[in-house]
Amino acid sequence: MNPNNPLMYALFPTNHHQKKSLSKKSFAYKVVCSESIFSYSNKYGLPPPEKKFNKETHEEIPSTPLDDLEKRIKIMISNKFREGIMGKCILPSARVNAEGISDNYITSTDRCVFIKDNTLRKRAIAWRLNSVGINHKKNRCPVCKEPFNRRHIKFCDIASIPTFEKILNTKDLQQYRFDLQRNELPDNYNILDSLLNHKRYKTFSRFMQELYTYWELNK
Repeated sequence: MNPNNPLMYALFPTNHHQKKSLSKKSFAYKVVCSESIFSYSNKYGLPPPEKKFNKETHEEIPSTPLDDLEKRIKIMISNKFREGIMGKCILPSARVNAEGISDNYITSTDRCVFIKDNTLRKRAIAWRLNSVGINHKKNRCPVCKEPFNRRHIKFCDIASIPTFEKILNTKDLQQYRFDLQRNELPDNYNILDSLLNHKRYKTFSRFMQELYTYWELNK
């Protein structure tokens, strides 16, 4: 670890009797073995400490790397999530701490992570991670027959195929339209994203099951 890293003293006290070996499974060990977020703040986009001034003299108070650290890390993570397309497909209301914590919503957990049904949870997470259908070259779009990816749901209008159309009700389609009207969303935001965002998990499950059935029958 870089000697200038502010965690150096905390993890490796200068007092010889206080030194203890770290377990390889411990968080501290992982921190020590990873690149220092402090030494490489430009790489990770960690904001600098906010400037603070003496109320009486109005002189700037020298900052330290640990000043407002928790707040700065949250800002960094928030910025990273905003850079990613997939993170933008998750509406604030679909996150665990959506109510009353507007500054932190983008870093909180997507509710679909806590779906009880194992198969449904895995498929929902796979969809959020953009990994549905792309692990096998034979998984084709039912409309254009090209290798499947999430964009086909919207741009090939898969939801209009009778097999899939009958799964969706008027409210599902209305909520999807409202999502597009009220939020700044990526071009590939589609009905499946909307179903997850509005906790329409059973409908999402039926839609996905039809998609997997199609792939199974058309290998």
